[in-house]
Amino acid sequence: MESWTPRDYQARLGAFYMQNAAYTKEIATRVERFGPLAQVFSTYEIRKAPEAEAAQRGIHGIQLFFDGQRWWILSVALAGESESQPIPAQYLK
Repeated sequence: MESWTPRDYQARLGAFYMQNAAYTKEIATRVERFGPLAQVFSTYEIRKAPEAEAAQRGIHGIQLFFDGQRWWILSVALAGESESQPIPAQYLK
């Protein structure tokens, strides 16, 4: 597992996305909340063109904290789908 800052992400992938289209769409969301904490599982798919077949799917895991006025993003992690790790049904609803 790697940890990237937003600047790391831009440095590593910015040039690629300037040359290659990527259309990301959220296809399901699951939110679990306890008090000021929330965990969001955002299932996504990526296409090379708006009407193309999905080239990749995965889940973003997002941790949030509510300070009484706004939500703060604490972390974002992602896991891509593979043959050995398909997305479970509960994250596709």
